[in-house]
Amino acid sequence: MERGGRYFFRKRLAGQDLFLLYVRRGLNAADEILIDPLPWSSDHSVSVTFENVSRDGRFVFYGRREGGQDEITPRVLDIEAKTTLPDAFPKSQYFAIEPTPDNKAVYYSRVTPDGPRAFYHLMGTDTAKDPIIYGNSLGKEMILLPQLSEDGTYLVYLILYGSGSERTEIYVQNVKENGPVVAAVNDQKSLFYPTFAGDRLFILTNWKAPSGAFFRQVSHRRSANTGVKLFRPAMSTWNPSPRPAGS
Repeated sequence: MERGGRYFFRKRLAGQDLFLLYVRRGLNAADEILIDPLPWSSDHSVSVTFENVSRDGRFVFYGRREGGQDEITPRVLDIEAKTTLPDAFPKSQYFAIEPTPDNKAVYYSRVTPDGPRAFYHLMGTDTAKDPIIYGNSLGKEMILLPQLSEDGTYLVYLILYGSGSERTEIYVQNVKENGPVVAAVNDQKSLFYPTFAGDRLFILTNWKAPSGAFFRQVSHRRSANTGVKLFRPAMSTWNPSPRPAGS
């Protein structure tokens, strides 16, 4: 993953039992170890997961995993100060961790006893007090994946009906203005997978296209004169992207 001109990755050398987390501070820079989980356990059963990186490449979100458990304990590393921040997230199964562009907060989703929930965390505060912002109606079989736009304005919620899902739903929320959660698609038995590219949202779907097709929602800026704005995300307003020749 590239962030702020820095490259973050996991690597395991020959003879090593576990992956280590690295940063390369430039394309041709040397590899620098950020997290070495080898000392965490004598039998090397505790590993490190790579969850996300802040937009500016300063903060790394990683997890400590005990054995082969699904649950991890996420922490945040400041690679400039070379210290782990005091924000201690609870041990759980996490689906996504999304830091805001200003590094002041984090959106994340994890499993709770009642099902998956999306939370908001203000950095430097007690994670036990993080409010649930979405998902109170979701059952235990569901998977909830939030994704934040590059500028931090929109949060997209992807809902999967289990790990072998044949159906997904997408909802959009303007979190910068604390707006309502609006359905982009929630009434089709098809797969829809969103991804941001700049200020555009692209959706890959097999709806009426078994081999998959891109549908695009162009810039959420109100000055844009083509396509569909994210403040009106209904499926009826989607703009199909051109398909490659011969596809």
